Amino acid sequence: MIELFFRWRLWKLDRAYNRLDNKLAAEEAGAKLKGASQEELVDLHNERGDRFFQYDVERKALITRHLAGQANRYFVPWPSIEKGSPYWEESYYSAGSHVLTEEGIKKVRTEIREEKRARRESAVAWIAIITGLIGALTGLMAIILK
Repeated sequence: MIELFFRWRLWKLDRAYNRLDNKLAAEEAGAKLKGASQEELVDLHNERGDRFFQYDVERKALITRHLAGQANRYFVPWPSIEKGSPYWEESYYSAGSHVLTEEGIKKVRTEIREEKRARRESAVAWIAIITGLIGALTGLMAIILK
C-alpha cells in the first residue's frame, strides 16, 4: 500500500510539472510569435529552467523519503552524509537538507533489492521444507489409515 501511495504522489508531481512546463512552453512560443525582446525570451526560458530544477529537487526529495522508509523497514544501511559524498547533494530549496543523487538512489535501491531477495530466498526454503513435511505426513496418514 505504501508503494502505491508513493507512486501516486510521484505521478501527481510529474503531472503537475508537465502541465506547468507545457504552459510555459506555450507562453515562450507565443512570445516568440509576438516578437518579444531577447531579454523577455531569456526570462521565460530561465523561468522554465528554474521550474524544472525545482521539480527535480522535489522529485529527488520524494524518492529519498520513500527509500529511507524502505531502508528502515529492511534494515539496510543508509549512506552517510559527508562533504563530497557521491551519494548526496544539498537541497537547493531547503538549506541544510540533503537528497540522494542519482548514484545514491541507485545504490540504496540495489541494497534494498538484495535484502528483499535474501529474505525471499529464506522464505522459499522454509516453504519448500514445510511443503515436503506436509506431503510426507499425508503419505504416512494414507498408509496408516488404509
